[in-house]
Amino acid sequence: MMILEVVDVNIVDLPTVGRLRRLKCLLLLGSWLERLPEAFGDMQSLVELDPSKASITKLRDSFGNLKNLQCLSLRSCRKIEKVPNPFGDLKSLYELDISYSGLVQLPDSIEKLKELKAIKMSGCNIHELPSPIGSMRKLEMLDTPSSLKGEIPSQIGRFSSLRVLVLSRTKICLLPSTIRIYDR
Repeated sequence: MMILEVVDVNIVDLPTVGRLRRLKCLLLLGSWLERLPEAFGDMQSLVELDPSKASITKLRDSFGNLKNLQCLSLRSCRKIEKVPNPFGDLKSLYELDISYSGLVQLPDSIEKLKELKAIKMSGCNIHELPSPIGSMRKLEMLDTPSSLKGEIPSQIGRFSSLRVLVLSRTKICLLPSTIRIYDR
């Protein structure tokens, strides 16, 4: 099986991971799933994980073992308030959508995600961007939450790959003088 799609279903538990090792795409949209399996990190082939609107309360520490994960959407996962420390081990991740999630901060380990091209944060309650976000040279799109305050890291203005910067309804009081949006 390559794709498992569980949309608006009352499943509260997934089968043992051994049977899902070759899974490439796991879509749990609107499911009642509250937790991921214990050995979740053993799903080494997983490229896309989307538990949008699921009832998951936290991500397991083994989450960092998903070395091939490219797209992660925690959109509308209101019960997830933080990501585990091994988050920075997701070296292949290039798209992160945490819009309308319960997250209140991004971990500093986000700086390790060198392949990240898009971060979507609309509607979440993050008040400031971690300064390490300024080291993400491949970032093309940054959609910030309206709860954002203060300043954005000045390094962001030097990104030659940045094409979209959304600051709608934020409480940002200062843009870095280095800010530029480049054409490609």
